[in-house]
Amino acid sequence: MVNDNDSPNTGEISIVTQIIDGFMNMGIDDIIVTTPYKQQERLFQLNFIRKTDYYNTRLRIGTIDERELTLKGFLRQAS
Repeated sequence: MVNDNDSPNTGEISIVTQIIDGFMNMGIDDIIVTTPYKQQERLFQLNFIRKTDYYNTRLRIGTIDERELTLKGFLRQAS
């Protein structure tokens, strides 16, 4: 999510960080955050590198890199 002046959306970073912190505090670290913007992706990464042992978690931040079409599937195989 990027605001009108094409700068990173720090509000989104703050909200998503709080949500992820909650899950990580419950022991859930197999998380991926996707964003369509490279600048937002980098800001997420920097934020989590500062706040967590990012490289020793399964948390990943990625981008869809502004492709013409992105399809997302949310089906998770039942254990």
